[in-house]
Amino acid sequence: MHVFRLVLAATAMSLAACGGSDDGGTTNPPSVGGFTLALSQNTLSVTQGGTATVTANITRTGSFAGTVELSTENLPAGVTASFTPAAITSGTNSTTLTITAAAGVAAGSYNFTIRGKATGLADQTANVAMTVTAAPKIALALAPAAGSVVQGNSTAIATTVTRTNFTGAVTLAVTGQPTGVTTTVATNGDAGTITVNAAANAAVGTSTLTVTASGTGVANATATYALTITAAPTGSFTVAVAPAALTVQAGANGQATVTVTRTDFTGAVALAVTGAPNGVTTALGQSTLNNPDTATPLTIGVGGAVAAGNYPLTITATSGGATQTATLTLTVTAAPAGSIALALSATSATVNQGASTQFTVNITRTNFAGNVTIQLAGLPAGVTPTITTSPTAGNAVTVQLAVGAATVPGSYGITVTGSGTGIANATTQFTLNVAQAPVGSGNVTWTFGFCDASEIPLWVAAQNGSGVWQQVVGTNNAYSFNITSAGGIAYVTKGISNEYEINFYFGSLAELQSQGTAICPTATTKTVNGSVANLGTGAQAQVSLGSAFAQVMSPATTFTLSGVEAGTVDLVAARQAIDFANPMAGYATNKLIIRRNLNPANGSTLPVLDFGAAEAFDPVSRTVTINGSAAGDQLFASSTYFTANQGFAVLGTTLASGTTGTYYGVPSAQQVASDLHVLVAASSNAGGGGTVTSSRIVTSVFKDAVDKSVTLGAALNTPTFTTLASAPYLRSRVQLARQAEYNQFWAIGYGQTGHAVSVVYSAAYLGANAVDFSFPDFSGVSGWQNSWAPVSGSEITWNASASGWTLGTGGFTNPYSDGAVVLTAARTGSFTP
Repeated sequence: MHVFRLVLAATAMSLAACGGSDDGGTTNPPSVGGFTLALSQNTLSVTQGGTATVTANITRTGSFAGTVELSTENLPAGVTASFTPAAITSGTNSTTLTITAAAGVAAGSYNFTIRGKATGLADQTANVAMTVTAAPKIALALAPAAGSVVQGNSTAIATTVTRTNFTGAVTLAVTGQPTGVTTTVATNGDAGTITVNAAANAAVGTSTLTVTASGTGVANATATYALTITAAPTGSFTVAVAPAALTVQAGANGQATVTVTRTDFTGAVALAVTGAPNGVTTALGQSTLNNPDTATPLTIGVGGAVAAGNYPLTITATSGGATQTATLTLTVTAAPAGSIALALSATSATVNQGASTQFTVNITRTNFAGNVTIQLAGLPAGVTPTITTSPTAGNAVTVQLAVGAATVPGSYGITVTGSGTGIANATTQFTLNVAQAPVGSGNVTWTFGFCDASEIPLWVAAQNGSGVWQQVVGTNNAYSFNITSAGGIAYVTKGISNEYEINFYFGSLAELQSQGTAICPTATTKTVNGSVANLGTGAQAQVSLGSAFAQVMSPATTFTLSGVEAGTVDLVAARQAIDFANPMAGYATNKLIIRRNLNPANGSTLPVLDFGAAEAFDPVSRTVTINGSAAGDQLFASSTYFTANQGFAVLGTTLASGTTGTYYGVPSAQQVASDLHVLVAASSNAGGGGTVTSSRIVTSVFKDAVDKSVTLGAALNTPTFTTLASAPYLRSRVQLARQAEYNQFWAIGYGQTGHAVSVVYSAAYLGANAVDFSFPDFSGVSGWQNSWAPVSGSEITWNASASGWTLGTGGFTNPYSDGAVVLTAARTGSFTP
């Protein structure tokens, strides 16, 4: 076979060499066949999970007309290729290559080869540079991812959308809201805020909100928020801020409104803002909302250097032990180039109504030389500003604030804004504390001119009704102020041991007017001398001339009466035997002398008081029965005699034997009209300890001494003390449940070393209201010193009493009329705040 083929081949070659053809041997031999390979493009881009195509073209040469098979080489993992048609057959010149990139193929640049093969011909190749790009997608993040809302309140969630190869619109939607919960979506580019509002009847419990971000051509992105709805407390309040999302350019300021909603709640609510980053200032129009106020503006100043971004601010509302919060999402946008910054010579001032203050605004410029205009926002009604040289090309202006006489006292946040053409506004804050202007005239006058130095007040303030406390300025130690129908006075005294006492009286207009002249009597006084005879051994004599009093102890016989009122007064002298071996047994009067209608001269000496003379007489003794005592009570009785012209004598004290005791009186024959006995029957109880913690008293007022049967009232309820504030001084609240038999007068006292508080209420002031004293916040009242008040952390002792009586019309003192009966109960205790 091989020989045969060689012969044929040799013959063919001879024929060709001899020109074996019709053209006489001049035709060239036939050309050798082949093909070339070319691509429609040599670069290719394909998206993860997508496809791309390229056309492969062949050009046949010579006598070649056969099929070309195509294949790919060096494809990366996850990338597949297919040709359509699979081969380029005779009569066709191209095929389409489809490249498919799996979703997991890493983005990047790759090279692969397309190879063409034909039988008997050399392979042809073409190279492709392929780029795999990331698939478009979006991601969603929430901040925070969980939170709680009280029924009737709202909270805000900050949203952030992150994009990958996607520029289309993204829509946010919320699902999964429980009953009573609604959501509102607000977006600003890829940042947004979802406000979650819980209705008052929103279902209490925990649920999951699903937030879905969607866009055309990309897979949805989701994030979840764990929402807890808590029940609104009974007698409560809630706080909200509107808007819940605020966008402010760096160097500018914005405003929101903080609203407190009350539910069966009338207390004052303190507001505070936290969470502001460096360079962001916040100022509340009112830092405390007193009922019925419900809203106040919140001004937010953003410094020029604050970075763009989202910042959650927390508004906290506090009253007593209750706290509520609301969230405001602050979005800061970048400020344009060129800026100013403001600084104040003083950031706060306290000004009385009707006065003024001023401060300097210093301007720091960065790449800006134009005029700057200074403006103020947040001024309360009645405050008039004066700004010098605004607009200014300089670096400082002066601001004067004139506070009107009717401006409501309080703390006000004032935003100072500097603006200029082409620059962002600059802001800073000034706090204006408006204090109540002192008063010095009115329909009530309290006179301290005749008081001892320790009783003259350092500071006086008054409250008309339930209005604000206002300092009262005195003239010659007389202090006048206006009361419409009822009100209070507070004054501070300093004792001889440097102890401060803060005294409160709450009464009707008439009661305050009357008490104002009774604090320290203003009558002219004199000094009168005297002596006694027939006093005896182991005895004492009590001598009164009007309200002046002296005591003589045997064997002494002389005495001096100081402070005797001018005018006609009575003298009462009582001789009493004392058992020095048993002083707790009390004492009893055995002789009395009464001299009426005396007016001795200053420095004069009275005729001798001779207890053995005819003018001396014996007292009468009577029995008192004390009912209503309890186990552990110690009972005692005491009697005092008062004459028509102010003379008096304590006739004796005695411990009761069982429930009866003896008291002493003046025989009816020695009395005149308007003379009165005052019998005090009392019980004390130490509660098992050595110190008396409760007592009850019956006071009977009558003319003629007869056997008496009296009944004690119930034990006084125990007051409760709570702390309203510990700084800058202790502010306590005292509550005492009222009792029917004690319906005329209430007194509360408490204190510690160096500090004491005394509070008195009349029935005319309280009406049907509870006994509920809250130490005022005097920080806005002129002249007040924090060092006068008690402090926390040191033990406080307290006492409380209440009285009720027949006859009389109330007031600050018991009635002294024939037939009057006064019931009093008291308690003592201690606590450490």
